[in-house]
Amino acid sequence: MDYANTHPALSPTPLRLTSIVITSLAFLTGLICLQVALSDQAPDGIGTGITLLLLAGLVGLLFACKWLAIGGLVSVAAGIGVAILTYGRLESNQLFIAILYGTPLIVAGGLRTACYWQER
Repeated sequence: MDYANTHPALSPTPLRLTSIVITSLAFLTGLICLQVALSDQAPDGIGTGITLLLLAGLVGLLFACKWLAIGGLVSVAAGIGVAILTYGRLESNQLFIAILYGTPLIVAGGLRTACYWQER
């Protein structure tokens, strides 16, 4: 055992590699959704609450790079909040937009949390 190394190198498991790829794609999708939410042509009903939850979810994904459980859970909670608020506030295409905005954060956060539980 190498006692000089304070953090042993983790072998990349298939779940961890998948979660890294999905988190990267979810982060890019979240940035696009955030850009739409902040634009002048955003659908009616997308307010500051949804925008702040999107931002919290993206920050959670960034935290998940270092702290898997905390960042993953923040991202999942923000994704659920985004989906609920989007579904409740919009008048047309409610389910589609709720899935579009919330699912990437929920899936990526769930995968990062699963990585934490697998490595315990």
